[in-house]
Amino acid sequence: MNMAKIKAISNQAREFASTKDPLDMYVIGFDEDKFEAKFAELIVKECAKLAVELADAAETKMMPNFVIETWMKQHFGVKSNPTAAI
Repeated sequence: MNMAKIKAISNQAREFASTKDPLDMYVIGFDEDKFEAKFAELIVKECAKLAVELADAAETKMMPNFVIETWMKQHFGVKSNPTAAI
């Protein structure tokens, strides 16, 4: 996995779901539901943006669309497992 990318997205979601004190110095609350929803939203946005970029690149290079799956997995650092079902 591309842990740097996942960590950056997680940090954005964590910041969104955190409540800080009036001086903005300390986290005084955390909403797990807000974190999970924001994390999922950010992952989907990253995938959608990447899909468009990769589709354009694949079309320009006249490559088949299944190449997008491979590139997207590489972007997130996911190893392919041909026997795994989604």
